[in-house]
Amino acid sequence: MSFPALYPRYCPEGLAEVPPIEGFCHPDWECVRARFAENFREHLERGGAVCVYHQGRKVVDLWAGEKYPGIPWTSDTLTCSFSMGKGLAALGLALLHSRGHLNYDEKVSTYWPEFGCNGKEAVTVRELLSHQTGACNVEEKLTEEVLRNPSQLAAALAKTKMEFGPSEGQNGYMALTIGWYMDVLCRKVDPQQRGIDQLLREEITSKLGSASEVYCGLPSPSELDRSRIASLNCFSTFDLVLRGKFSSEFVWNLAFTPSSYAARAFKNPNFLGKLKSYSTERVRTLCIPGANFITSARGAAGLYDAILSGTGSVGFKPETLLALSEPAEERFDVVIRQPTAFSLGFGKPASPASSCFGSSNKSFGAYGTGGQFAFADPDAELAYAYCTNRLGTHLCDPRDLALRQVVYSNLARLGHPSRDQPPDKTLEKHLKAGTAKETTCFDWFLRLFGGFFLWLG
Repeated sequence: MSFPALYPRYCPEGLAEVPPIEGFCHPDWECVRARFAENFREHLERGGAVCVYHQGRKVVDLWAGEKYPGIPWTSDTLTCSFSMGKGLAALGLALLHSRGHLNYDEKVSTYWPEFGCNGKEAVTVRELLSHQTGACNVEEKLTEEVLRNPSQLAAALAKTKMEFGPSEGQNGYMALTIGWYMDVLCRKVDPQQRGIDQLLREEITSKLGSASEVYCGLPSPSELDRSRIASLNCFSTFDLVLRGKFSSEFVWNLAFTPSSYAARAFKNPNFLGKLKSYSTERVRTLCIPGANFITSARGAAGLYDAILSGTGSVGFKPETLLALSEPAEERFDVVIRQPTAFSLGFGKPASPASSCFGSSNKSFGAYGTGGQFAFADPDAELAYAYCTNRLGTHLCDPRDLALRQVVYSNLARLGHPSRDQPPDKTLEKHLKAGTAKETTCFDWFLRLFGGFFLWLG
């Protein structure tokens, strides 16, 4: 079976009815199945999956809806997880830390001498992976040929100037570059000089039985049937401007200010700034750990559970989990234009409602464009992942938030560590008008003004 890798048009509305909910759910967690079903009616879901591990046991593994109009989402469906993959790549580096190959507090240049130039000489691995060095863009114009050549890409990354330092108290979200930096570090410190994708497959997913569920750079169609991959239902820049629930300053910068941190962070090379590109074979086969992991909710949650449970066959050590669990300093982000917190390649809970997750600030994970989210919660001994192909225009997607709220309510009911997953008041306001489709927002003049000029262009 084959079908297009992209929906014919953006469909922000959900399915007309609740589809059959497939998969497994432990009796103590049936509330998650009920909430997942409600997402199709209330929160514009078309197709997706959710998986939860608790205390080392898989308690929820559900999927439903469509991966393309008329084609059902199945147990082996995969989807592009966008930035959710940053956390999966960071787990690869965490394994190298567990094996004594990587010291988070060592200078990057110790492992990668060419990196030590243009102000980056003293930058540590911890600082680089925490988005604190202003390395959110690459000065050299990147091409597909460079991205397919690890040596050329490493050289371009190494020459980049540090635009601000860790001591300046701000973050700069490395939308694309963080994944490439992690891949180069992996090749430098791994005794076998493997990239992130190969390391994950050979040292983690193959041992967890999920080798066919986590990819960064797809193998040939003969090795992975493309019909397993859900078609992307992508919003356009016009949708982002008129429907988006991000910071208006971020949206303006991304759409209309090419010199801004946001535009440079997301648009080098330029074709990666277009969501539809991620449905193409050209991009699917590239290794872009910060943006194009293709996975299932089951595969992603399983990786996070491996570090929580200290799965013996993988080899994560308690001291690595302890390092990842340390709360992170919250800083204003010059790209996202709101406070963020990052540590060792992962997103951490921060004060905005859209960035608060887990039962405590020890939690770590990564959001992905459109609604994807996966994280580990050490205090609650919980790993969670949600994937969808109907890309929403929220920083904190209402479908994911609704599921997490039920998950944590259930943890409290069962007597385990929990805390409320704060509702996003702005998001609630936009949904109040009804749920038949994702509502257009005109609450900021900037959005209306920007939308007008986008229409003229």
